[in-house]
Amino acid sequence: MRKGFDVTTWPSAAFGRSTKLLGILSVSAPLILTLAGPVHAVDGVIEINQARALAGSVTPGDLPGFPVTISQPGSYRLTGNLVLTSLTGPVCGPTRFGGSSVCVIDVESGNVSLDLNGFEIVSGVGAVFAGDEPNTTVMNGTIRSGGQLAVQVGAGSRLERLQVLTFLSGVPVISALDACIIRDNVIGSSQATPSAAIEVDGDGCTITGNTISAVSVSISVQGRATITDNTVSGGVGIACSDACTITNNTSTRIIAGDGSSIINNSVRRAILRGIACSGACTITSNTVTNPFPGFEDTAIEAEDGSLVLSNTVRGYDVGLDLGNFVGYAGNVLTENTTTVSGGIEIGTNLCGTNTICP
Repeated sequence: MRKGFDVTTWPSAAFGRSTKLLGILSVSAPLILTLAGPVHAVDGVIEINQARALAGSVTPGDLPGFPVTISQPGSYRLTGNLVLTSLTGPVCGPTRFGGSSVCVIDVESGNVSLDLNGFEIVSGVGAVFAGDEPNTTVMNGTIRSGGQLAVQVGAGSRLERLQVLTFLSGVPVISALDACIIRDNVIGSSQATPSAAIEVDGDGCTITGNTISAVSVSISVQGRATITDNTVSGGVGIACSDACTITNNTSTRIIAGDGSSIINNSVRRAILRGIACSGACTITSNTVTNPFPGFEDTAIEAEDGSLVLSNTVRGYDVGLDLGNFVGYAGNVLTENTTTVSGGIEIGTNLCGTNTICP
């Protein structure tokens, strides 16, 4: 059984963090009174735009300029784009990874909902930082961020319907904790080296319906998670630790830990391994074909106690690389140099034209 992957080693990085641009307003006293304090829409949502950010007092303790500090729970909505042009200033943080970062919005309270309302947050550094504050929702808009973590939220948070475009290198694009919901986002990077598009440290997250391109690890979870219906192109795909459910994804690679279920995924353009799972995994009804040229090592690798059932594999040096106590059946393996290494054939497989594999 070939070794070499470690699902306990995950990308991480230290980050830097944001502070305020101290703007000087030349306005009359009546205008100052108009801008001071939060501006509520008819529905009670607090509205934020560039003018409000520069004026300050969006919530108590919010100074003029960036970052906009949200210090109270509630609902907030953009009514215009927020643009931070400076790469230095007051910092948001510290991040859970250590260090701090300049950012556009600094959430310092739990139970905050931030609706981007179709507008953009543009920053040469970080964008939205909620630290470890729980139950933060960020949704419905575009974030263009470079140089730092784009979005960090705490446990129980939701990130939905965002387009996140970054110039990051060596740090995650989105970072979250336990019980998060990350769905229907589009994430891309001009760099090939962010540590992850989505990085989760904790159990119970659902990551679904996201489209991710051009990052090193697209989805990285240190914990149990449900990962479904995501589309990953470029990079090295999906990595999740023990007892994960990974279904109906299109990815460049899938790596999972003990007790995981990997079902009905399509893996293409994999580097070295298409699907790799440690012990007691169920690997069923996946299609693993068309490896990255020059990296056609192993289509499916599984360790003892696993079941490998009804998968379609084509074009690898080794079709199935299995521990001695891995059962396999119903698989279709074509155009592989070696069809099966190891394992116990517990039912009929098709290896080329041969129904005995190997």
